Amino acid sequence: MNILWQPICIYVPALTLNQVSGISVSKIVPMTSMVCILYTSVGGIKGVVWTDVIQGIVMIGSMAFVIVKGTLDLGGLNVVLDRNRQFDRLVGPDMTLDPTVRMGVLALFIGGAFFKLQANGINQSIVQRYLTLPNFRAVKQAILLSLTGFMIVLLMCVYIGMLAFAEFYHCDPITTGLARAKDQVIPLYVMKSVGTFPGLVGLFVAGVFSAALSSLSTALNSLSGVILTDFIEPFREKPLTERQTAFVLRGVVVVFGLLSMASVPIVEKLGLVMQLSSTVAAITCGPLLGAFSVGMLLPFVKTESLLTGISCASTFTAYIVVRAQIAIFTGQMTSPTKPVSVEDCDYLFDLPDNWNATTMAYVYCPKWAKPSRKIS
Repeated sequence: MNILWQPICIYVPALTLNQVSGISVSKIVPMTSMVCILYTSVGGIKGVVWTDVIQGIVMIGSMAFVIVKGTLDLGGLNVVLDRNRQFDRLVGPDMTLDPTVRMGVLALFIGGAFFKLQANGINQSIVQRYLTLPNFRAVKQAILLSLTGFMIVLLMCVYIGMLAFAEFYHCDPITTGLARAKDQVIPLYVMKSVGTFPGLVGLFVAGVFSAALSSLSTALNSLSGVILTDFIEPFREKPLTERQTAFVLRGVVVVFGLLSMASVPIVEKLGLVMQLSSTVAAITCGPLLGAFSVGMLLPFVKTESLLTGISCASTFTAYIVVRAQIAIFTGQMTSPTKPVSVEDCDYLFDLPDNWNATTMAYVYCPKWAKPSRKIS
Protein backbone atom coordinates (compact mmCIF):
# COMPACT_ATOMS: atom_id res chain seq x y z
CA MET A 1 0.00 0.00 0.00
CA ASN A 2 2.83 2.40 0.85
CA ILE A 3 4.27 2.09 -2.66
CA LEU A 4 0.94 3.08 -4.21
CA TRP A 5 0.26 5.82 -1.69
CA GLN A 6 3.60 7.65 -1.79
CA PRO A 7 2.98 9.56 -5.06
CA ILE A 8 -0.20 10.99 -3.51
CA CYS A 9 1.83 12.32 -0.57
CA ILE A 10 4.09 14.17 -3.00
CA TYR A 11 1.27 15.49 -5.18
CA VAL A 12 -0.78 17.06 -2.35
CA PRO A 13 1.71 19.75 -1.25
CA ALA A 14 2.78 20.35 -4.84
CA LEU A 15 -0.82 21.10 -5.81
CA THR A 16 -1.21 23.49 -2.87
CA LEU A 17 2.00 25.38 -3.60
CA ASN A 18 1.04 25.56 -7.27
CA GLN A 19 -2.23 27.29 -6.35
CA VAL A 20 -0.67 29.91 -4.08
CA SER A 21 2.53 30.58 -6.03
CA GLY A 22 1.86 29.66 -9.64
CA ILE A 23 4.97 27.46 -9.77
CA SER A 24 4.44 24.40 -11.96
CA VAL A 25 3.70 21.11 -10.22
CA SER A 26 6.39 19.47 -12.34
CA LYS A 27 8.97 21.80 -10.77
CA ILE A 28 7.70 21.49 -7.20
CA VAL A 29 7.59 17.68 -7.15
CA PRO A 30 11.36 17.07 -7.59
CA MET A 31 12.25 19.62 -4.90
CA THR A 32 9.74 18.17 -2.44
CA SER A 33 10.83 14.62 -3.12
CA MET A 34 14.53 15.32 -2.75
CA VAL A 35 14.09 17.09 0.59
CA CYS A 36 12.04 14.22 2.00
CA ILE A 37 14.41 11.55 0.63
CA LEU A 38 17.37 13.39 2.13
CA TYR A 39 16.18 13.69 5.72
CA THR A 40 14.57 10.23 5.71
CA SER A 41 17.67 8.45 4.44
CA VAL A 42 20.02 10.34 6.75
CA GLY A 43 17.93 10.54 9.92
CA GLY A 44 16.19 7.15 9.92
CA ILE A 45 13.24 6.54 12.25
CA LYS A 46 14.55 9.05 14.79
CA GLY A 47 14.70 11.76 12.15
CA VAL A 48 11.22 10.83 10.93
CA VAL A 49 9.69 10.99 14.42
CA TRP A 50 11.25 14.33 15.31
CA THR A 51 10.32 15.93 12.01
CA ASP A 52 6.79 14.57 12.48
CA VAL A 53 6.54 16.38 15.82
CA ILE A 54 7.63 19.70 14.34
CA GLN A 55 5.49 19.22 11.24
CA GLY A 56 2.47 18.33 13.37
CA ILE A 57 2.79 21.53 15.40
CA VAL A 58 3.06 23.63 12.23
CA MET A 59 0.11 21.85 10.63
CA ILE A 60 -2.29 22.20 13.56
CA GLY A 61 -1.17 25.76 14.30
CA SER A 62 -1.74 26.94 10.74
CA MET A 63 -5.14 25.26 10.55
CA ALA A 64 -6.21 26.77 13.88
CA PHE A 65 -5.29 30.28 12.74
CA VAL A 66 -7.19 29.88 9.46
CA ILE A 67 -10.25 28.64 11.37
CA VAL A 68 -10.27 31.55 13.83
CA LYS A 69 -9.56 34.20 11.19
CA GLY A 70 -12.06 32.76 8.70
CA THR A 71 -14.85 32.49 11.27
CA LEU A 72 -14.38 36.08 12.41
CA ASP A 73 -14.26 37.40 8.84
CA LEU A 74 -17.56 35.72 7.95
CA GLY A 75 -19.33 37.08 11.01
CA GLY A 76 -19.21 34.16 13.40
CA LEU A 77 -20.05 30.49 13.67
CA ASN A 78 -23.77 31.02 13.08
CA VAL A 79 -23.14 32.55 9.65
CA VAL A 80 -20.94 29.63 8.62
CA LEU A 81 -23.52 27.09 9.75
CA ASP A 82 -26.46 28.98 8.21
CA ARG A 83 -24.85 29.24 4.77
CA ASN A 84 -23.88 25.57 4.73
CA ARG A 85 -27.32 24.55 5.96
CA GLN A 86 -29.11 26.81 3.49
CA PHE A 87 -27.35 25.23 0.50
CA ASP A 88 -27.65 21.66 1.80
CA ARG A 89 -23.98 21.14 2.67
CA LEU A 90 -24.66 19.71 6.13
CA VAL A 91 -25.90 16.24 5.27
CA GLY A 92 -25.63 12.96 7.10
CA PRO A 93 -24.81 9.54 5.66
CA ASP A 94 -27.29 7.80 3.38
CA MET A 95 -29.14 5.20 5.42
CA THR A 96 -28.58 2.38 2.99
CA LEU A 97 -26.47 -0.77 2.93
CA ASP A 98 -25.82 -0.45 -0.80
CA PRO A 99 -22.00 -0.62 -1.12
CA THR A 100 -22.06 1.43 -4.32
CA VAL A 101 -23.46 4.51 -2.57
CA ARG A 102 -20.63 6.97 -1.98
CA MET A 103 -21.72 8.20 1.47
CA GLY A 104 -23.68 5.16 2.59
CA VAL A 105 -23.72 3.74 6.11
CA LEU A 106 -21.89 0.62 4.95
CA ALA A 107 -19.00 2.59 3.48
CA LEU A 108 -18.69 5.18 6.25
CA PHE A 109 -19.13 3.18 9.43
CA ILE A 110 -18.24 -0.41 8.61
CA GLY A 111 -15.63 0.39 5.99
CA GLY A 112 -14.27 3.29 8.01
CA ALA A 113 -14.00 1.22 11.18
CA PHE A 114 -12.05 -1.55 9.47
CA PHE A 115 -9.86 0.99 7.70
CA LYS A 116 -8.85 2.72 10.95
CA LEU A 117 -8.38 -0.63 12.68
CA GLN A 118 -5.87 -1.58 10.02
CA ALA A 119 -4.22 1.84 9.94
CA ASN A 120 -3.71 2.06 13.71
CA GLY A 121 -3.24 -1.60 14.51
CA ILE A 122 -1.23 -3.48 11.89
CA ASN A 123 0.08 -0.95 9.39
CA GLN A 124 3.85 -1.26 9.06
CA SER A 125 4.37 2.48 9.42
CA ILE A 126 2.55 2.71 12.74
CA VAL A 127 3.88 -0.58 14.11
CA GLN A 128 7.42 0.61 13.47
CA ARG A 129 6.70 3.64 15.65
CA TYR A 130 5.17 1.49 18.36
CA LEU A 131 8.40 -0.51 18.50
CA THR A 132 10.33 2.63 19.43
CA LEU A 133 8.30 2.96 22.66
CA PRO A 134 9.60 1.50 25.93
CA ASN A 135 6.65 -0.73 26.91
CA PHE A 136 3.13 -1.90 26.04
CA ARG A 137 1.50 0.69 28.27
CA ALA A 138 3.18 3.46 26.31
CA VAL A 139 1.88 1.89 23.10
CA LYS A 140 -1.71 1.99 24.39
CA GLN A 141 -1.29 5.61 25.43
CA ALA A 142 0.11 6.44 22.01
CA ILE A 143 -2.89 4.81 20.31
CA LEU A 144 -5.36 6.80 22.42
CA LEU A 145 -3.50 10.05 21.77
CA SER A 146 -3.29 9.24 18.08
CA LEU A 147 -7.02 8.61 17.76
CA THR A 148 -7.83 11.77 19.72
CA GLY A 149 -5.51 13.84 17.55
CA PHE A 150 -6.94 12.26 14.41
CA MET A 151 -10.48 13.23 15.39
CA ILE A 152 -9.42 16.80 16.17
CA VAL A 153 -7.58 17.23 12.87
CA LEU A 154 -10.44 15.63 10.95
CA LEU A 155 -12.98 18.02 12.50
CA MET A 156 -10.68 20.95 11.74
CA CYS A 157 -10.45 19.88 8.10
CA VAL A 158 -14.23 19.55 7.84
CA TYR A 159 -14.75 22.99 9.35
CA ILE A 160 -12.22 24.61 7.00
CA GLY A 161 -14.20 23.09 4.14
CA MET A 162 -17.35 24.67 5.58
CA LEU A 163 -15.55 28.01 5.81
CA ALA A 164 -14.50 27.77 2.18
CA PHE A 165 -18.06 27.13 1.05
CA ALA A 166 -19.42 29.93 3.23
CA GLU A 167 -16.94 32.27 1.56
CA PHE A 168 -17.52 31.14 -2.03
CA TYR A 169 -21.21 30.19 -1.83
CA HIS A 170 -22.14 33.07 -4.15
CA CYS A 171 -19.24 32.65 -6.61
CA ASP A 172 -17.97 29.14 -7.23
CA PRO A 173 -14.22 29.33 -8.06
CA ILE A 174 -14.23 26.08 -10.04
CA THR A 175 -16.97 27.25 -12.40
CA THR A 176 -15.23 30.59 -12.92
CA GLY A 177 -11.86 28.93 -13.48
CA LEU A 178 -10.18 30.53 -10.48
CA ALA A 179 -9.37 27.01 -9.27
CA ARG A 180 -8.46 24.26 -11.72
CA ALA A 181 -9.60 21.42 -9.47
CA LYS A 182 -11.58 20.86 -6.29
CA ASP A 183 -8.36 20.13 -4.42
CA GLN A 184 -7.27 23.74 -5.03
CA VAL A 185 -10.32 25.40 -3.46
CA ILE A 186 -8.94 25.31 0.10
CA PRO A 187 -5.57 26.90 -0.82
CA LEU A 188 -7.50 29.54 -2.75
CA TYR A 189 -9.67 30.23 0.29
CA VAL A 190 -6.62 30.52 2.52
CA MET A 191 -5.09 33.06 0.13
CA LYS A 192 -8.25 35.14 0.27
CA SER A 193 -8.73 34.80 4.02
CA VAL A 194 -5.23 35.37 5.41
CA GLY A 195 -3.38 36.59 2.33
CA THR A 196 -3.14 40.11 3.74
CA PHE A 197 -1.05 38.87 6.67
CA PRO A 198 2.61 38.52 5.66
CA GLY A 199 3.82 34.94 5.89
CA LEU A 200 0.54 33.31 6.90
CA VAL A 201 -0.20 31.82 3.49
CA GLY A 202 3.29 30.38 3.60
CA LEU A 203 2.56 29.01 7.07
CA PHE A 204 -0.52 27.21 5.77
CA VAL A 205 1.41 25.82 2.82
CA ALA A 206 4.06 24.69 5.28
CA GLY A 207 1.32 22.93 7.23
CA VAL A 208 0.16 21.08 4.12
CA PHE A 209 3.76 20.18 3.30
CA SER A 210 4.24 19.00 6.87
CA ALA A 211 1.27 16.64 6.73
CA ALA A 212 2.25 15.20 3.36
CA LEU A 213 5.99 14.89 3.98
CA SER A 214 5.34 13.33 7.37
CA SER A 215 3.31 10.58 5.71
CA LEU A 216 5.84 10.16 2.90
CA SER A 217 8.87 9.93 5.18
CA THR A 218 7.11 7.41 7.42
CA ALA A 219 6.15 5.29 4.41
CA LEU A 220 9.68 5.35 2.99
CA ASN A 221 11.23 4.48 6.33
CA SER A 222 8.88 1.58 7.00
CA LEU A 223 9.30 0.30 3.46
CA SER A 224 13.07 0.23 3.85
CA GLY A 225 12.69 -1.81 7.05
CA VAL A 226 10.40 -4.32 5.34
CA ILE A 227 12.73 -4.76 2.36
CA LEU A 228 15.71 -5.32 4.66
CA THR A 229 13.99 -7.71 7.07
CA ASP A 230 11.87 -9.77 4.67
CA PHE A 231 13.73 -9.72 1.36
CA ILE A 232 17.44 -9.32 2.09
CA GLU A 233 18.41 -10.69 5.50
CA PRO A 234 16.67 -14.11 5.10
CA PHE A 235 18.74 -14.85 1.99
CA ARG A 236 22.15 -14.02 3.43
CA GLU A 237 24.36 -16.56 5.12
CA LYS A 238 26.17 -13.90 7.13
CA PRO A 239 24.41 -11.01 8.85
CA LEU A 240 24.93 -7.57 7.39
CA THR A 241 27.36 -5.24 9.06
CA GLU A 242 26.10 -1.97 10.47
CA ARG A 243 27.54 -0.10 7.52
CA GLN A 244 25.95 -2.47 5.00
CA THR A 245 22.60 -2.21 6.77
CA ALA A 246 22.71 1.58 6.64
CA PHE A 247 23.64 1.46 2.95
CA VAL A 248 20.71 -0.86 2.14
CA LEU A 249 18.20 1.19 4.12
CA ARG A 250 19.27 4.45 2.51
CA GLY A 251 19.35 2.87 -0.93
CA VAL A 252 15.78 1.61 -0.57
CA VAL A 253 14.62 5.06 0.55
CA VAL A 254 16.27 6.72 -2.44
CA VAL A 255 14.99 4.18 -4.99
CA PHE A 256 11.38 4.18 -3.83
CA GLY A 257 11.43 7.93 -3.32
CA LEU A 258 12.46 8.42 -6.94
CA LEU A 259 9.84 5.92 -8.12
CA SER A 260 7.18 7.81 -6.19
CA MET A 261 8.31 11.07 -7.73
CA ALA A 262 8.11 9.56 -11.21
CA SER A 263 4.56 8.30 -10.53
CA VAL A 264 3.11 11.71 -9.65
CA PRO A 265 1.95 12.48 -13.24
CA ILE A 266 -0.24 9.36 -13.06
CA VAL A 267 -1.83 10.55 -9.80
CA GLU A 268 -2.46 13.95 -11.35
CA LYS A 269 -4.75 12.35 -13.94
CA LEU A 270 -6.77 10.16 -11.58
CA GLY A 271 -9.06 12.65 -9.82
CA LEU A 272 -9.63 13.87 -6.28
CA VAL A 273 -6.74 13.27 -3.90
CA MET A 274 -8.79 12.19 -0.88
CA GLN A 275 -10.87 9.77 -2.92
CA LEU A 276 -7.77 8.42 -4.65
CA SER A 277 -5.83 7.85 -1.42
CA SER A 278 -8.73 5.95 0.15
CA THR A 279 -9.23 3.90 -3.01
CA VAL A 280 -5.58 2.94 -3.28
CA ALA A 281 -5.42 2.02 0.41
CA ALA A 282 -8.39 -0.32 -0.02
CA ILE A 283 -6.36 -2.67 -2.22
CA THR A 284 -4.27 -3.97 0.66
CA CYS A 285 -5.98 -2.82 3.87
CA GLY A 286 -8.66 -5.50 3.92
CA PRO A 287 -6.45 -8.45 2.96
CA LEU A 288 -3.76 -7.48 5.48
CA LEU A 289 -6.26 -7.01 8.28
CA GLY A 290 -7.73 -10.40 7.44
CA ALA A 291 -4.28 -12.00 7.46
CA PHE A 292 -3.39 -10.61 10.88
CA SER A 293 -6.80 -11.57 12.26
CA VAL A 294 -6.34 -15.13 11.03
CA GLY A 295 -2.89 -15.25 12.59
CA MET A 296 -4.23 -14.17 15.99
CA LEU A 297 -7.55 -16.02 16.06
CA LEU A 298 -6.96 -19.08 13.85
CA PRO A 299 -3.35 -20.20 14.44
CA PHE A 300 -3.99 -23.62 12.86
CA VAL A 301 -4.32 -22.09 9.36
CA LYS A 302 -1.27 -22.92 7.26
CA THR A 303 0.96 -20.31 5.66
CA GLU A 304 0.20 -21.50 2.14
CA SER A 305 -3.54 -21.13 2.70
CA LEU A 306 -3.07 -17.68 4.19
CA LEU A 307 -0.93 -16.48 1.28
CA THR A 308 -3.48 -17.83 -1.18
CA GLY A 309 -6.26 -15.97 0.59
CA ILE A 310 -4.28 -12.71 0.64
CA SER A 311 -3.47 -13.03 -3.07
CA CYS A 312 -7.07 -13.72 -4.06
CA ALA A 313 -8.45 -10.92 -1.88
CA SER A 314 -5.89 -8.39 -3.12
CA THR A 315 -6.50 -9.34 -6.75
CA PHE A 316 -10.25 -9.05 -6.38
CA THR A 317 -10.00 -5.70 -4.58
CA ALA A 318 -7.51 -4.36 -7.12
CA TYR A 319 -9.88 -5.36 -9.93
CA ILE A 320 -12.72 -3.41 -8.31
CA VAL A 321 -10.49 -0.38 -7.70
CA VAL A 322 -9.07 -0.31 -11.24
CA ARG A 323 -12.48 -0.73 -12.83
CA ALA A 324 -13.89 2.04 -10.64
CA GLN A 325 -11.06 4.42 -11.56
CA ILE A 326 -11.53 3.67 -15.25
CA ALA A 327 -15.26 4.32 -14.92
CA ILE A 328 -14.61 7.64 -13.15
CA PHE A 329 -11.98 8.68 -15.68
CA THR A 330 -14.25 7.92 -18.64
CA GLY A 331 -17.30 9.51 -17.03
CA GLN A 332 -19.26 6.26 -16.68
CA MET A 333 -19.37 6.69 -12.90
CA THR A 334 -20.30 10.06 -11.44
CA SER A 335 -21.36 11.35 -8.05
CA PRO A 336 -24.31 13.70 -7.50
CA THR A 337 -23.22 17.33 -7.64
CA LYS A 338 -24.46 19.96 -5.22
CA PRO A 339 -25.74 23.20 -6.78
CA VAL A 340 -23.33 26.14 -6.88
CA SER A 341 -23.74 29.80 -7.75
CA VAL A 342 -21.93 32.41 -9.84
CA GLU A 343 -24.52 35.15 -9.33
CA ASP A 344 -22.46 37.49 -7.17
CA CYS A 345 -18.90 37.26 -8.50
CA ASP A 346 -16.87 40.46 -8.26
CA TYR A 347 -14.50 39.65 -11.13
CA LEU A 348 -14.72 38.80 -14.84
CA PHE A 349 -14.54 35.23 -16.07
CA ASP A 350 -15.44 33.05 -19.05
CA LEU A 351 -18.02 30.34 -18.63
CA PRO A 352 -16.61 26.85 -19.32
CA ASP A 353 -17.01 25.30 -22.75
CA ASN A 354 -19.24 22.52 -21.38
CA TRP A 355 -21.78 25.03 -20.05
CA ASN A 356 -25.08 23.66 -21.34
CA ALA A 357 -28.56 22.73 -20.24
CA THR A 358 -27.29 19.75 -18.28
CA THR A 359 -24.69 21.83 -16.49
CA MET A 360 -27.20 24.57 -15.71
CA ALA A 361 -29.30 22.04 -13.84
CA TYR A 362 -26.57 22.03 -11.23
CA VAL A 363 -25.35 25.63 -11.42
CA TYR A 364 -27.41 28.66 -10.50
CA CYS A 365 -26.74 31.50 -12.90
CA PRO A 366 -28.45 34.74 -14.01
CA LYS A 367 -31.03 34.15 -16.73
CA TRP A 368 -29.17 36.41 -19.14
CA ALA A 369 -25.93 34.42 -18.93
CA LYS A 370 -24.78 32.75 -22.15
CA PRO A 371 -22.01 30.17 -22.66
CA SER A 372 -19.65 32.64 -24.30
CA ARG A 373 -20.53 35.67 -22.25
CA LYS A 374 -18.49 37.21 -19.44
CA ILE A 375 -20.16 37.71 -16.09
CA SER A 376 -19.22 40.40 -13.62
